[in-house]
Amino acid sequence: MGKALSLLRAFAPTGGPIGVVELARRCGMPKSTAHRLLAVLAEQGVVERWDGRWRLGITMFELGSLAGVGPNSRVQQIALPYLHELAAATGHTVHLGVLDQGEVLYLSKIFGHRRMPTPTRVGGRMPAYATGLGKVLLAYADPGEVGSILAGRLRPLTPSTVASEKALQAALAQARDSRIAWDQQECIPGLVCAAAPVTDRAGRAVAAISVSGPPGMAWRTHLASRVCAAATAISDRLGPAEPSVQTGSAGGPASPSRTERLRASTANGSASRNYPISDGPDQLV
Repeated sequence: MGKALSLLRAFAPTGGPIGVVELARRCGMPKSTAHRLLAVLAEQGVVERWDGRWRLGITMFELGSLAGVGPNSRVQQIALPYLHELAAATGHTVHLGVLDQGEVLYLSKIFGHRRMPTPTRVGGRMPAYATGLGKVLLAYADPGEVGSILAGRLRPLTPSTVASEKALQAALAQARDSRIAWDQQECIPGLVCAAAPVTDRAGRAVAAISVSGPPGMAWRTHLASRVCAAATAISDRLGPAEPSVQTGSAGGPASPSRTERLRASTANGSASRNYPISDGPDQLV
């Protein structure tokens, strides 16, 4: 079982197609073992042959869809209309993500008409310390947990990456005070992201949203007001956590005052592992 799971993980980040020799190399197992396991997995539709190589099959899609049922699924369902509205208002890419073992796990990615290259994909990960989403989530995490998460993980991705624990702690303190965190070309050159927390009634950050755009002070102000308004509206609709989440739940009614503020903001924009640059040929979008 362990070898089969290792083989499936070797398909990341693109899902294939990948040759059996490369899969065996990534897993550190003999080619004959990899070939035998692939044949067994293919019988169940977990993988399939394509042009002489292997890729993940339809069964993986079906099983992966089930993994979204739970608290994260509820956050996605509530957030989705606001993510689309935010992407339409700014014209740029919008993300929804959660913190998982010191990394940002991307739950949703919505493209705008003026989108810029972003090294992300739904289901993909990036180091939390180098992203706006990650920093605002770390800002709301338990301080002891943050220290253990960041130990030995501050590898620069660009010359602008905050790679010292002292500087990062200062950035997290600022994010707690302002409820917004910035990625200042720290993940990829030429890309700035503003992120704000999605909180529950206890004030815990259960997720975060971000908008990406070009560098520039005018853009920063424009970006910050919109992302904060959207995050606040999502938080208001999220309400208290439910012990049992029903698939298809859309949450409670929106708070009129928060919704009005969101729409006013979008109308005028006022208010103050080894991480590759691309997860595949069509992921840097």
